[in-house]
Amino acid sequence: MGKTWCIAALALALSPLAAPAQEYAVQIKRPGLGEKFQVKKKDTFEIEFKILDNNNNAVQDAKELKTSRFHFVEEGKERGGDDLVKVERKYEHAERNVKNVRETLPYQGKKMLIEKKDGKFQFRVYEDNKLGEEIVGKEAEELNEEFNKGGLRKLFTEHFLPRKAVKVGDTWTYDVAPLAKAFSGDGKIEIDDAKSTGSGKLLKAYQKDGKQYGSIELTINFPVTHFTGDDGTKSPTKDSKITIKLVGDGPIDGSLGESKVHADINGMVRASINANGMDLVLVIALTASAEEVRAPLPK
Repeated sequence: MGKTWCIAALALALSPLAAPAQEYAVQIKRPGLGEKFQVKKKDTFEIEFKILDNNNNAVQDAKELKTSRFHFVEEGKERGGDDLVKVERKYEHAERNVKNVRETLPYQGKKMLIEKKDGKFQFRVYEDNKLGEEIVGKEAEELNEEFNKGGLRKLFTEHFLPRKAVKVGDTWTYDVAPLAKAFSGDGKIEIDDAKSTGSGKLLKAYQKDGKQYGSIELTINFPVTHFTGDDGTKSPTKDSKITIKLVGDGPIDGSLGESKVHADINGMVRASINANGMDLVLVIALTASAEEVRAPLPK
């Protein structure tokens, strides 16, 4: 027994020490001038409204499902600060589907110039170097969501990334108060900025095409405090919140490469309301997912 123990101890002493876990200074490059990408996007949005009586029976129940799908080539044309303020897109595919009714959007098969003017992005058809009709209203709904309200890629900027080098499995936090204000900007819900939280985690790191790739998870929680009805009546909520979880996979060394972002959004808003002299409960359940894949193209 003594001899066996000595051999084991000697082997342990001579074995190399375990290497410390590698740290990564996460840097994600934003698209720049003249850089082209092939982009594929798809979104699913489902919302259900219920009105319950005092016995928890549904007085009214409505549900809406909306999906959209886009394929386009994008090129950066002008930068303002850190962000692009003018991009050109050629849409190969642009469609939405609401309640199983498929709609081809008017810019499918066309080139679009997307430009920020007076603090807001505008969307115009752009053919033969001439500006055509402006896309507005319902037809521009998805474009407004992406550019004027904030798309997925805007969450993978320096503000949401770790301030120091991290190892796989490490977590960090960030301030989400500005995002909470933007999320409640339509006036329908109020979010408690102070109690909103945001955290990130480096899920994995790997080499691909000679570049350092990684997967990053961001989780954001928004407590909802009030709901405002169409008549302007503000009602307090109970056990209500919105949770956003994103996973981004792509280069984390500051280089460009193929990347993918997937997001899941789940929300539950429960508010006491009064209608026609009756005390009722409004329940809104939201489920959404979004995915965007980008591949750089030769300039």
